[in-house]
Amino acid sequence: MFNELLPEPVKGCSEYIELYNNSGRVIDLSRLSAANSNSAAAASFTTVPRLLLPGGYIALTTGRQAVLDHFPCAAPQAVFEADRLPALYDDSGMLLLYDRGLTVVDRVDYAGSMHLQFLSGTEGVALEKAGPSLPSDVAGNWHSASESCGWGTPGAPNSVTVMASNA
Repeated sequence: MFNELLPEPVKGCSEYIELYNNSGRVIDLSRLSAANSNSAAAASFTTVPRLLLPGGYIALTTGRQAVLDHFPCAAPQAVFEADRLPALYDDSGMLLLYDRGLTVVDRVDYAGSMHLQFLSGTEGVALEKAGPSLPSDVAGNWHSASESCGWGTPGAPNSVTVMASNA
């Protein structure tokens, strides 16, 4: 599932897409692809097998070192240099995640309005899901990453996570 997005990086940094494996299965990233619209061709992240374990996070970017240099709370072992990513549009856009059979696994429609309203700008601020297992297609499940983590946590648990209560 999509878990974090950086569609509008600061100069010198790169966009990234973070995935979370909410299943009980090991997922091979070389069997996944993504697109930024229903009509766009799905782009494979990599041809090299890379495993994502159950409960694991991985941030995909085409500028790994730039992302690691910019985000102090990144998990270096979980930031992966992808062969390609679909273009992420700054103001708003869509991302579709596909399995090898081109079945949609997850979808997110993102917009600048999902960021916290009090921010003076959103450049360099990632959108995080409030909980990694929450549905990606609900705008209210997304918010701005915390300033305390440099505005993003690529490859690591999100800076602010809401836990469901069992009451």
